[in-house]
Amino acid sequence: MKKINKILLGLAPAAALIAASGLSAACGHTGTGYGFDQTDDGKLVLASGFSNTNKQGIALKAVVDAYNKWIKDNNKQSEGYLPVEVKTLANGYNTNTLRSDLDAKNSNDFYNMTLNYPAAASILSQYKMNLAISKEDYDKFGIENGFNLGNDLIGGNTRKEKWVVPLSRSSEMLSVAKALVGKFIKELNGLGVKISDTDNTKVKEYLNYYTTNTNEAKGVDETWAHAKTTEKWDEVKKQIVKALPEMSDQIFRDYSSMINFSIQAKRMYNKDPLLNVIGFDSLPNVINTMTTSLTNGDINKGYIKPDEDKITTGGFDYSTFLKDANSEQSKLFKKIVDLILEGVKEGAVWIGGAGAYGSNNLLKYQLAMSLGSNAGYSHTFSTAQSLTNLKIKDTTTSLDQSTLEVLGQKPKESDKWVIQIKSGTHKNSVYGKDNWANASKYDKKITQEAADIIKKQVQGQEGYLVELSSTFEYKNNKISLKKGNKELDAVYLGKIYEGNEKEYFFLKKSQVENEVVSSNKILNKEDADWISSPLAFDKTAKKAVFIQGPSILPIHANEKEDKATKLFINWMFQHDLENFKIEEVFKGKTTTKTFEGKQKPIDIFNEYGSYISPTKSYFSSDKASKLNTATKIAFDNFKQLDNKDSGYIPSEDIATSLSDVLREAITSAGKAALSKANVNEVFEYKEFVSKILGQLSNQL
Repeated sequence: MKKINKILLGLAPAAALIAASGLSAACGHTGTGYGFDQTDDGKLVLASGFSNTNKQGIALKAVVDAYNKWIKDNNKQSEGYLPVEVKTLANGYNTNTLRSDLDAKNSNDFYNMTLNYPAAASILSQYKMNLAISKEDYDKFGIENGFNLGNDLIGGNTRKEKWVVPLSRSSEMLSVAKALVGKFIKELNGLGVKISDTDNTKVKEYLNYYTTNTNEAKGVDETWAHAKTTEKWDEVKKQIVKALPEMSDQIFRDYSSMINFSIQAKRMYNKDPLLNVIGFDSLPNVINTMTTSLTNGDINKGYIKPDEDKITTGGFDYSTFLKDANSEQSKLFKKIVDLILEGVKEGAVWIGGAGAYGSNNLLKYQLAMSLGSNAGYSHTFSTAQSLTNLKIKDTTTSLDQSTLEVLGQKPKESDKWVIQIKSGTHKNSVYGKDNWANASKYDKKITQEAADIIKKQVQGQEGYLVELSSTFEYKNNKISLKKGNKELDAVYLGKIYEGNEKEYFFLKKSQVENEVVSSNKILNKEDADWISSPLAFDKTAKKAVFIQGPSILPIHANEKEDKATKLFINWMFQHDLENFKIEEVFKGKTTTKTFEGKQKPIDIFNEYGSYISPTKSYFSSDKASKLNTATKIAFDNFKQLDNKDSGYIPSEDIATSLSDVLREAITSAGKAALSKANVNEVFEYKEFVSKILGQLSNQL
């Protein structure tokens, strides 16, 4: 990947600026030792945000189990190896828990490694807790050149130590509901929007799918029929044809074309703001991709610029683009955000993040296209012939698939749980913080404040644990639907998970009804298509490939465990597992996948989890022929980065202690815009910036 190497090397001056700022004394290791030692408990703890039931979590457990068996069978503990325990974090890649543990100098219940992004390493550096891998050991891992320079760009890493080891890489993909997109194309064409004579492969494919699959078309038509535009229709038709004179495959290549198409499609169905055309799982990724596209990957032209005077934010300027409207940084950010907000205002663009994924809406044809990580491929289609949809009575509003059923049992006097919940066939207990020690691996741990509310107002009642998403509003101690302002019989619980900003409420069962969704209203595998996400801001801008995925972040504990941590990482990259099997149980059915021959643990984990291994051996092997559809999209885009004539450039997050905070703030601002759009209110750019500043102001 010579081209990635060349471009990322162009970012090195940023690291030089940080070094010149004297950050070593402020944030990095100073030679005075680590922040604190952890208790030697004879094991390693690997913290991961992967759920125990998703592909990545299942693969991680299988590989770690194989490692533990290997050290036991071969008496490897005598050589310094230690067993590994996987600790599941409730908040994914969120770093709030990490900060809390570091602030508390948690020496008894912390971890030796975490799977996260480089920004978390910048946080660790502030507490002198990075466990650096030697260059000699790091080189043995064989990381592909394009993926191994991230350490140099971590705020505070003045000595360019190896604080992170790339584990998995993915990119963005576009999941398409063929019948619904085809419906829009047919109807827009009927209004007078032309179809390109030459650049029309995907346009024609989706159009044909809608016109030839009459049963699926009927389901899509019925799902959207109630939203059909009637008011000022003649005027709306003229606006549509003027804004979109022609449809071509360019719709799927750049954000400007895609959002414009989505707006015109939505204008035909403007009566229901909860039906959208394009969904973005990660608004920060979308913004950063367009930034790279418009700046040709020049970090000095981005909305976050290197600045040697910004010591507290890792040598990067996070304030100018928010506070100086006349700055080039602000103008760039506004240009991108205005494009997105226009789509949100029109009801065409849906914003996800913070645990909300467009695939949930895509499966029910409430979304035509969903842009998210290729690692989420298995969630972008349904294998069921029918689905039971939880719907709020007398409305068209459905509850999110992540909603948990609350059972009506009351705890016995000897029980320590506050309620029991059901997800699928699994029943688990929920514990307040005072009784977390009683919780098993699959139980839920909530704050004591939430537990106390549940004891007083929820226990003994059947209902649902629902996230307070953009669909709902909490005001004057009441929960209501934003659309229609329908008040619900519910109990507000607040932020029930520590380190997680999401709010929840308990919704009584009497408020909900089960709706059976027939097969022609469900996106099955044959009804979907997967293509590359848009790579450019518009058709004239550069193509930027967003690179994401977790790395292994080693954390200092003590001399014995530090050695074992490095040995485990080495095993992940260099050991061979032969004819390895992973078993997965879903709805009582067990499926087994066999990895034939000798394969590295890292490659097994990544293949099963729909990731790409960031190693030279992976990119020089024939593994691409075995990739699923989604992972192949990322692989092909990454390979384009190696072609100097392709015009493709890489795009990644800047890694500082503020990275996660900014991402969360952008996501929150996007969701606020969506909330207003759901009740037909406009969310202006100034409000967007103000929302971000509200979360960042005390850290700038």
